[in-house]
Amino acid sequence: MLVRKVFCFEGAHIVRGSVSKKCAMSIHGHSYRAEFLFKCLRLDEAGISADFTILKSALQQAVSLFDHTLLIWRGDKAEYIEAMKSHSDQYIILPVNPSAEQIARALLAFALIATSGVKELGNVEPFSVILHETKTGYAQAFLEDLGDPNMGGALNIKDFEFSPSLREDAANFFANAT
Repeated sequence: MLVRKVFCFEGAHIVRGSVSKKCAMSIHGHSYRAEFLFKCLRLDEAGISADFTILKSALQQAVSLFDHTLLIWRGDKAEYIEAMKSHSDQYIILPVNPSAEQIARALLAFALIATSGVKELGNVEPFSVILHETKTGYAQAFLEDLGDPNMGGALNIKDFEFSPSLREDAANFFANAT
């Protein structure tokens, strides 16, 4: 059995190397919808696997880091990165190109951190993240994708750089999640 919690957020990126010049050469944004799916391990005495309020609370801080944020690939040109940093209040520099697939992987990695150690979520475990980039297109990341070299290799959370305006929230997220 799977249970799902959905979040919506706004974000912008460039996907370098994309076949579409629009995606590869222009900053553009999306109204993302992220579906966090959890595998039910067992039901409690009430017949539920996880309280959705607790799931929301555990995940909200992670998702809010991505909301209204410019996602930048660490491998992009240095002058572009510096220009974006100087003109953007909220940005995250990712160790991977910020495609829908990679953002889904990142959100899944963040979900693992957000839910680890939350006693009330002991009946569920993260299963996957579906990231809707448009109304008709999405990417879905599974746990096995997090370390797969064919999917970009392991995502190390320490390789994410947060803008000064997000650093305190990111530090709180990581401190609360451990």
